[in-house]
Amino acid sequence: MRTHPESFIKELLAFNDTFDGRQAKVLIGGKNVTVQTSEGHKPVTELIEQLREQKPLDPLTMNEALRNASCLHVRDQGPEGGEGHKSTNGHSFMQRVHEDSLNTTGYVLGENIAYGSEDPRAALMMLAIDDGNPRRGHRKNIFRKNWSQVGICNGSHKLLSHMAVLVYRGKS
Repeated sequence: MRTHPESFIKELLAFNDTFDGRQAKVLIGGKNVTVQTSEGHKPVTELIEQLREQKPLDPLTMNEALRNASCLHVRDQGPEGGEGHKSTNGHSFMQRVHEDSLNTTGYVLGENIAYGSEDPRAALMMLAIDDGNPRRGHRKNIFRKNWSQVGICNGSHKLLSHMAVLVYRGKS
């Protein structure tokens, strides 16, 4: 999405056409499923407009330390059915990355977490749509220009089937 933003537009247009009020149809496990959204098609339309204007960004390099941090959060939340950026012991994202010695001077870190979809492309699209988050923080994370590295981990989730954690790092 960062390197070829236009490549998602056709799929998003098709998704946008499935809305009936706040409900939309998505393909999950080969079946059309109706999902309830908070905002309806508004964030999808916004994303399409942004992607039409978005300049391609440099690709992110996979980083093993960031991946390990992502996997720790998946292993912590998944079996318990936890959600959000806090771990089951109550530590925030910044506390977690500090414990992992990832929060080094001159760098900034960010995190996105997707729940429900086993398909990486669909998970990324849902994060970029960012339904119900008026500040569009997940979308901003995806398109932050100074990110250079990412660590990604996927796993099972007790209540929401699947989860993916992305930890980003770049120069401040």
